[in-house]
Amino acid sequence: MPSELIDPIEFLDPTADDEDEFARPPVGQVINSLIAEAKKHHSFSALFKLQALKNYLELHAQHHINPKITNPATCASLAIAKSVGKGPYFV
Repeated sequence: MPSELIDPIEFLDPTADDEDEFARPPVGQVINSLIAEAKKHHSFSALFKLQALKNYLELHAQHHINPKITNPATCASLAIAKSVGKGPYFV
């Protein structure tokens, strides 16, 4: 019989950290790599949407710091949609 047995409670704990999980790259880094790929393939539509997403994330981070802005996600979304000439739902 092995000297170190695994506790069944610890083994079945879904909240325990898994060591097999990989580290996720930052969202900005992923978007920048997607923008580079879109430029390489001359995909204007994808490039347009990725640039808008990148601008939204940057503006959201700035709005999130400002305590006077009560809803930074909505404010950033509306500002980016207006800046690219789209409606409030980016349609």
